Amino acid sequence: MRLSTERDKSRFHDLVNEYEQNGDSSEVARIKADNALVLVYRKELRKVFLEYLQWMHAMKKDSTFQKVMQTQKDLRDNKDLIDLIAKNQQNLPLISGNSY
Repeated sequence: MRLSTERDKSRFHDLVNEYEQNGDSSEVARIKADNALVLVYRKELRKVFLEYLQWMHAMKKDSTFQKVMQTQKDLRDNKDLIDLIAKNQQNLPLISGNSY
């Protein structure tokens, strides 16, 4: 919701100011402005969701993303390796930033 409302911040503030000038308190003015912009928020949310879906679709076609996901799948499938790492974790040397 945040992404969709950020696009209409100025419109929201204009409505709040208008309602406050008509005698409403700031809290009531914010509620009325939100209610007046519900349809706009819904439309913007649909746009944001579509952008997200398009981004995810493009990302799934990316070769680097596919390699990362394949590595993740391989690690999940190779439980022996995970068990071996877990058993020998205390024997692994710690890497410190000052070892250069």
